[in-house]
Amino acid sequence: MKKALLIKVLLLFCVVLFAPSVFAADGATTPRFKPSISIGYAFAVETDFTFESLDGVGLAGLIKADHEIPNFSGIYVAGDFLFNFTDRLNLSAGVKGTFPLTDEENAETINNGTAVRNWDTDKRYWYTADLLVSYAFIKDASFLKNLSAVAGFRYDYHKMSFDNARLTSGALVTLPTDTTDIKMQTFSPVLGITSTLQGFKSGIFGGDIKLSLLGSPFVFGKIDYTEGFGDPAFRFNVDDNFDHAYFFNVGVEVTAISAKIGPKADLIVSLFGQYTRFVIDDDVVLTANTGSAKNYNFEAQPNTAVIGIKTAIEF
Repeated sequence: MKKALLIKVLLLFCVVLFAPSVFAADGATTPRFKPSISIGYAFAVETDFTFESLDGVGLAGLIKADHEIPNFSGIYVAGDFLFNFTDRLNLSAGVKGTFPLTDEENAETINNGTAVRNWDTDKRYWYTADLLVSYAFIKDASFLKNLSAVAGFRYDYHKMSFDNARLTSGALVTLPTDTTDIKMQTFSPVLGITSTLQGFKSGIFGGDIKLSLLGSPFVFGKIDYTEGFGDPAFRFNVDDNFDHAYFFNVGVEVTAISAKIGPKADLIVSLFGQYTRFVIDDDVVLTANTGSAKNYNFEAQPNTAVIGIKTAIEF
């Protein structure tokens, strides 16, 4: 059923993408470009990456591994390019990245607290690429400048590495050379709505306020997880797909400055904030170095909030 729904979304996306000639009469005849660069401060609350045996019997004694990923603090950088087919229809493409400012310790709980070990956290990255089509089905209704439907696709890549394992309680084979690596990719169809409101403006200061709500009730992904427990025979791996997941993104953007910088060019500087959360709960196969394997439940809720400044040129 999910595959059939994805095909329908793909067809709808193609219809909308190649429909500019149909809607050309609705707005301006000259396409307008809007490249932009954003930079901001990114932060996230603590989240868990958990693997737990479905039947309560652990593979080589591992019933549950719960990595408590600490709060995140870092830099957010993004580049976007928007092309207006008409005054109603546009296409946008963007790439984004979140990079850490500090390394925090990660606490891992084994088998519901029978053992706990701490890790040094390093190389926590989150990259995103998206392609979105937006069509304004309401325009210039009093203070509401437009209300638009959005459809498209989004790709996310998460990477986390932990080293320097230290056993803090319980009995567990642990060496300082143990490492843990988590790599996760998600592929998400995107549906949503955006609105642009007329804000206060005085001279070059102030301007529009844009609100957005995007998300998907289903997300396709892949998790690659490896973790060592001293002896090479006790190194575990997950390399599996998942599809029981969803995500949402809420955002606000407020124009701070808008000014002419040429006969047909405008400079727009705005302040923005956004919050993104993925919720994943699916079964995956965990494999030991011995070759034995079992089904485990995988849960994670990666999230990030961003506040920053966006600079765009519209021409």
